[in-house]
Amino acid sequence: MLRLRFIDSVSGLKIYDVLQMLKLQQYLPKAAIDEINREKLDDLFAIAQQSTIHYAPYRSYKEIPVITKKIMQQHPGHFLSRFYQDKLFKKATGGSTGTPFNYHTSTDAQSHLWAGLILSWECAGYQFGDKVAFIAGSALIKSTTKHGIFYKLMNIDLYPAATMTAESIGTYLGTIRQKNTKLIYGYAMAINIIADYIIRNNIAPLPGLCGIVCTSEMLTDKMRENIATAFGVKVFNQYGCNEAGIAAFECEQHQLHLISSRTIVETDDEGRLIGTDLANDACIFMKYNTGDIVEFSDATCSCGRKYPVIKNIVGRSSDIITDRKNKKIHASYFNLLFKTDKSIKQYQVFFDDGSIYINLMVDNDFSEKRRSYYLDIIKQNLAFDTYDIKTNEQFYTSSNLKHTFIIDKRKQQYKAA
Repeated sequence: MLRLRFIDSVSGLKIYDVLQMLKLQQYLPKAAIDEINREKLDDLFAIAQQSTIHYAPYRSYKEIPVITKKIMQQHPGHFLSRFYQDKLFKKATGGSTGTPFNYHTSTDAQSHLWAGLILSWECAGYQFGDKVAFIAGSALIKSTTKHGIFYKLMNIDLYPAATMTAESIGTYLGTIRQKNTKLIYGYAMAINIIADYIIRNNIAPLPGLCGIVCTSEMLTDKMRENIATAFGVKVFNQYGCNEAGIAAFECEQHQLHLISSRTIVETDDEGRLIGTDLANDACIFMKYNTGDIVEFSDATCSCGRKYPVIKNIVGRSSDIITDRKNKKIHASYFNLLFKTDKSIKQYQVFFDDGSIYINLMVDNDFSEKRRSYYLDIIKQNLAFDTYDIKTNEQFYTSSNLKHTFIIDKRKQQYKAA
């Protein structure tokens, strides 16, 4: 780990120390984590109350109302701490509309981010210093010189998801193979497209690859199975909402653990995840509505970790279809509808006030009979003037190249993938 200590000295981070701390905390009883978090929350609230505009009026953490991205966009300076003197890290997330949400994180928060990633990679067989391939868009891959140096020190190669043609995929796979890459990390959809290419062209597995970790997009059961078949390694999920300090990793038993020693979480009446980042004392996020709908499990994991288990990430609250009778159905409805149909690889739903159509990525086994069957079911459950199912048309992505399952044509702008 001398290399990681060197990276910390160059970057001004403390990834090594945080990683060692997380490795211990993940096995602590819940009561011990709760006590650690109580102390952190008391310190953070005191800082927030005394040094920020937004939190100054509140006498206790319980009084603080839930905040949203929109509130923070309207008053960005109100959440910055006057006390913070260390290095600031500028962040931006495109969100479902593509409108940038700019915020800052602290040295401690940035160190937690990378320590959490390494923790998730190690469950897939990664050892620090191994070659890693990032296959993603701007949500993960940053193009500044400083980021380039950091990636090089971390032994990370970048493969932009913007160019997912047959030619570029072939080039990517050749480079990944030649560099003896140990771990692939990136967008679930982009990696799944590469998996389809491998299977279609009967390409041999990559020697030395130990695992694949998918992030930023919903990893469906079909995608996981397809990726595992193509690459011949286990596939792991990783979930995060960086602005809220939320990160979860899939362990060796394939249970998704929330790193609860960094953040305090709760869910509202609609299942949306609310997070307080205990590590970011620069731009303070308390009771932040992530917009993600999650379900937690009461079960303990046989891996021995005491971090809470996330049973299911349903998706974003924005992934909602509203028909002309104002009935609302989440994207998870379509996950279940198409789950057992092996001829359907992926889907994307477009709707407006009067119409809905679904674009399905299918193989040759998909028939007109199946198309009619799904149309009939959708007509029974949703009220629109017109319905259609199209096949193998170009998918559309958000500004950061993430695949979006639901596109509301009335308000969102997307570009072809």
